[in-house]
Amino acid sequence: MMNTEIDYVDIGLDMTDIGQRMVEESIHFQYPDWSVGEQKAAVFERIYRTDFSVDGMALIKASIIAFHQSKKA
Repeated sequence: MMNTEIDYVDIGLDMTDIGQRMVEESIHFQYPDWSVGEQKAAVFERIYRTDFSVDGMALIKASIIAFHQSKKA
């Protein structure tokens, strides 16, 4: 059976999801004591580290952490 373009898109999206889960598990394993926000910020940094300046990344990570802290309250 021949794959369609949609099949290839689905495969690509599945691979992206698997890659993100691997990063999430790696961060959680490395830093089990970090808060959810800190872990999510670290995942974001690892995936998008080349897409933002150092200052931009610091702002985004601070926003992610603040968002998750505000959800606790």
